[in-house]
This record gives sequence, C-alpha cells and structure tokens, in this order.
Amino acid sequence: HGTGRGLEQQHQQQQHPPNNCDEAQPEDETAKPEDGQSPPLRQRHHLRNRMLLCLLAVAMNWGTTLRIAERFASDVIRVPSLDFATRTCAAAYNVTRDERSRYRWCVERELGRCDERLDGTIEEEDEVVRRA
Repeated sequence: HGTGRGLEQQHQQQQHPPNNCDEAQPEDETAKPEDGQSPPLRQRHHLRNRMLLCLLAVAMNWGTTLRIAERFASDVIRVPSLDFATRTCAAAYNVTRDERSRYRWCVERELGRCDERLDGTIEEEDEVVRRA
C-alpha cells in the first residue's frame, strides 16, 4: 500500500499544479539570463509587446491632443488680415519713433544741465585746491 499512496500523490500533483509560481512555470520561461545570455524568448515577446502598446498609446494621445488643441485655437483665436496686421505694425512704429524723438530732446536738455552743474562743481573744487 505504501507504493500505491506515492502514485496517488504523484497523480494528484499532476492534476493540481503547485501554488508556488516558480514551480508552476517551466524552467526555460522563467529562467533568469546568466552573464552573456539573452532573456528567454517569451520574456522578449512580452517586452516587445509592451513597448509597442506604449508607443501606440503615446501616439494616440499626442494625435488627439494635437487635434483638440488645433480645433480650440482655430475656434477661439481669430487670425487678423494681413492688411490689418501691417497697419497695426506701422502705427506702433510711428508711435515709437515719435516717443524717441521727444525723449531725445528731454535727455539732451537734462544732460546739458548736468554738464553745466558738473563744470561748476569742478571749478569750485579747483578754487578750493588753489586756496589750500
């Protein structure tokens, strides 16, 4: 009867695989690559499939986001006509040119006053040095 029980246990183990994951899978599929060896074929296919799914997800996300952004921008932002843009730039240039000429006069006037005061101060200091 001892031999019968051993055969019965083997038969039950074959029908019900062990709960340990390492023992449940064949060696060649879960074996870790040793130095210089490539990973098992099944692991390479899983990695390739995951990479392809990630690439597809990124491409779909980018494509739909770009399409949504383009639609939003075209609905919200109105593109001005070339004539309007040219007139606006010309007006801005004229304002800038006028302001420059007005402030140039102001700066030159103040610079003149400053030079006069500096010259006066230098003469005063020269006089102080001569007296000393």
